[in-house]
Amino acid sequence: MPNRPALRRALLPTTVTLALLLVGCGSEDDEPTTDPGTSATSGPSTPSAPGSTTPSEDPTASSTFPVPAADGPRIESDAFTAHLPQGWMHDKANSSDTVALGYEPGIGADVTFGYYPTEPGLSLDDYERAALKTWTYDDGKPDIRPRVDVDGVEMFHHTGKTGSDRTVEVFGVPYAGLAVEVEFHLSPSIPRREQRRLIESTLASIQWK
Repeated sequence: MPNRPALRRALLPTTVTLALLLVGCGSEDDEPTTDPGTSATSGPSTPSAPGSTTPSEDPTASSTFPVPAADGPRIESDAFTAHLPQGWMHDKANSSDTVALGYEPGIGADVTFGYYPTEPGLSLDDYERAALKTWTYDDGKPDIRPRVDVDGVEMFHHTGKTGSDRTVEVFGVPYAGLAVEVEFHLSPSIPRREQRRLIESTLASIQWK
């Protein structure tokens, strides 16, 4: 078996519940600010839901990824299909009806696809706001990154660090009655350029149903 760390949290059910409770209320005093050194690939932004408040000051969605889509093992869910990068393995033994796990046994990289039922009408802004209030990393709260366009659907993007200085990159969106999350854990031994390629190729492979 690969030396994959245990998942750092129960993924979405608690977050989704809090998101529903936080709709239209709550203080923004403890929200982290957008990393000033981060920029997005230029492209059109997807409008937020009417009346919603965007957690980050100016989230900009990128419309394309500069790498070919991954074409490794296929991931299937009620919301989307996706592919892992070549050389990665689908951990079917530890996957379930709401979580699919993939990993690369040699470089210290894994990805979690979560897709949990949620109440209709949950907006991306409310889901992201709840995530910022409930998720923590070893180096503090998540850093907000520009939103990304994944097959025509805007997803929020947060980053952080966990044990052994592993990078965590999280993308999420409420879609078709499901709260969808794609979470990457990447070893510091992987060059940053290769990390970006692995993330972007996986996201580029997603096709929504």
